[in-house]
Amino acid sequence: MDPLETEGLHSLALHSELDGSDQPFALQLPSGYAKRKDKARYPLVLLLHGYNGTPESVMRAFLDSTGDRPRVPGIVLAPYSHG
Repeated sequence: MDPLETEGLHSLALHSELDGSDQPFALQLPSGYAKRKDKARYPLVLLLHGYNGTPESVMRAFLDSTGDRPRVPGIVLAPYSHG
């Protein structure tokens, strides 16, 4: 199933052609995103984690008290980074 067809939190990965690794990221799509029929625009919120953090841990910190919605409406992306 295409994750862009389902709203909510997704744990995904992008394959790097540079080093052959899979680079994980967390993606939160807003309510109604999958059903949109118009050209609705959503803000993109980029969450960066600190040392020893993960995309999932920073996303959990950003979600509201119900644990399933971001504190602001929009698309929330939390990439894994190293280096």
